[in-house]
Amino acid sequence: MHLQGTLSAILGAVIFSAVSCSVDDNALVPEIPQQRIPMEFRTSDCPGTDTRTSITSDFSVLWSEKDAISIFDGVYNNMFSITEGAGTSYAVFAGNAMEVEKYYAFYPYSAGTVFDAASCVISAALPAEQHYSGRTFDTMLNPSAAVTPDGSRTLSFRNVASVLQVVVTDLPAGKSVREIQVRADKSLTGAYTVDMNADVFSAVPVSGESCQGVRLFAYGENSLVFGPYYLVVFPQTYASMTVTVIYSDDSYSERTFSDVDMPVSGGRSVTVDASSASVPEHDGLYGLFMAGQDIYIGGKAYNRSQFEDDEIEYLSGDVTVNSQATLSAGSVTYGKDYGHILFLAPDAVISNFAAQTDVIVVGDPGQKPKITLSANKYLVPCSGQESRLVLKNVDIAPAADFTSYFFTVNKNFSAEGAFGEFVLDGCNITMNNSPFYSISNARYLDRFVMENCTVDVPDGAGNRFILHAAANENAYSEIIFRNNIFRNTGAGALNFRLVSGNVTDDAGNITNATSVGRIVVENNTFFKTAWTSTAMAVALDFGEARITRNLFYLRNTNIPSGQGAMNILRAVAADGYPDSAYCIDNILYNGSNKSDIPAFNMFYNATFVPDGGVSENPLMIDKDPYAGGHYEDFIPNADYMQYGVQKLVKIDFSVE
Repeated sequence: MHLQGTLSAILGAVIFSAVSCSVDDNALVPEIPQQRIPMEFRTSDCPGTDTRTSITSDFSVLWSEKDAISIFDGVYNNMFSITEGAGTSYAVFAGNAMEVEKYYAFYPYSAGTVFDAASCVISAALPAEQHYSGRTFDTMLNPSAAVTPDGSRTLSFRNVASVLQVVVTDLPAGKSVREIQVRADKSLTGAYTVDMNADVFSAVPVSGESCQGVRLFAYGENSLVFGPYYLVVFPQTYASMTVTVIYSDDSYSERTFSDVDMPVSGGRSVTVDASSASVPEHDGLYGLFMAGQDIYIGGKAYNRSQFEDDEIEYLSGDVTVNSQATLSAGSVTYGKDYGHILFLAPDAVISNFAAQTDVIVVGDPGQKPKITLSANKYLVPCSGQESRLVLKNVDIAPAADFTSYFFTVNKNFSAEGAFGEFVLDGCNITMNNSPFYSISNARYLDRFVMENCTVDVPDGAGNRFILHAAANENAYSEIIFRNNIFRNTGAGALNFRLVSGNVTDDAGNITNATSVGRIVVENNTFFKTAWTSTAMAVALDFGEARITRNLFYLRNTNIPSGQGAMNILRAVAADGYPDSAYCIDNILYNGSNKSDIPAFNMFYNATFVPDGGVSENPLMIDKDPYAGGHYEDFIPNADYMQYGVQKLVKIDFSVE
């Protein structure tokens, strides 16, 4: 495949001229850490050297309103936010850093981005799932790096990745693009490093920590309205690259290219013809999966090539999933003791759902099969391996007389055969008066993910917890809550928590032994689900925290009188808060009842400020975010569309 034209009209805006990067070994590391002070950095106004973060219809590339960069001063990863220049190719960023002779900068800001001053190497990650933003790549996605000249605070950024443009032609009327997937013979996304000593700044994949795929999609399985489409990938030459466009009717177009050169700070365009799309032999996600396409659940890609034929099942009618993950439909029993992926037809009914070992259950999004729980379900690991329970497009509800917790792990993660992963994606969950997931002893769960779910939380107070560990010793490597609705349709659910791991001892002191390596709470809607002053997530310690773009709607909630300050995170250990955090851009609406909540803080107590990153208390707004929006669907009006669960494609209507 050859480059269409020279791509100068499209990707010239992201191709930057090289600037030298000479490093004085001692220029960046001060002998004694100094106090950080306010300062500003400006991007270079020389044509072709400023970072560009969104592509417009005329192919100029502009800074975006929510852009933020990392400024490394040798000790801290300082977050600097855009203060001037949104919508233009020139920007000013403000924040706090120590005074040193030379600074290194990186876009986008992430608390997890690391700069090694000794080797002058930046370590970061490029996501395998990239959100569609309308005629551009997503904000805070396309990475770039810069180094200041000695004594200067001017940044001449250069992109360190490459941009793949996908043009879809001959799209029939009534059909739209649902997502785009790309696979290659080398890593496209994942962890990478950038050598800031090099003449050319380039993202180099980290072996064993990268992915040979990338997916472009819109929240809530919405269509990708405008094209062309852009994906950000590692800059290298790929011997083989397959681009798949999946359409709204589950048909797909696939095209494979050879010797694809993706230059650093540049890119390439490919064209896919929609007029001759293939129709899978089977309907829905099962059809795409059997046709060799990836399906993404909870941020991970699953492909037919990962499973043996007898580990893949498609069942309809009455279905039983038992404690050994052997699957039965009628009188036929399928499968092995582990490693199943089970697709359920729209008419499937799960008549029995017992303890799980290692199984993935995928329902139909239009008619989700229901799991009715009449007893606790123990997540039992397979012998000699980390196990998982992954649920996609499934309804989960308690039987009428069932009031206990739903799930719990049954073995320590550190033990042989430990349970490693519990994922819920696109599920509808009806809670009872007990925690959803509860650990009554010293147990470990490596990864918990809840994405794109709707959770109905009952009226009243007490035990309205998603993850509950009490005072037991527990460890989570990663907890992710993304794009969920936690809702109450009555007088309000009180004492609601995402993570509850505390207990009061005889002396009245709060004790806790739950450790959380990383917590992400992003683009969730909390509707009349209030929590106490203790906090909405309580643990012994948090290693990393990313809490952003959440919408808290507490209007007409019966919040108890005398409610103290409401906090999002509380670490019981004195040194348990994350050193670097990205906790920003959250809002709360409580109508005219502001006096019910004297303060609304990100951390308990409000005086805590992470050493790195940024922590801002959520903003209490005066305007009802649903006024003029779609209240019944939890879709805010235009002023607040970026907050809470994302059910609509975000489009920049100023671009024509």
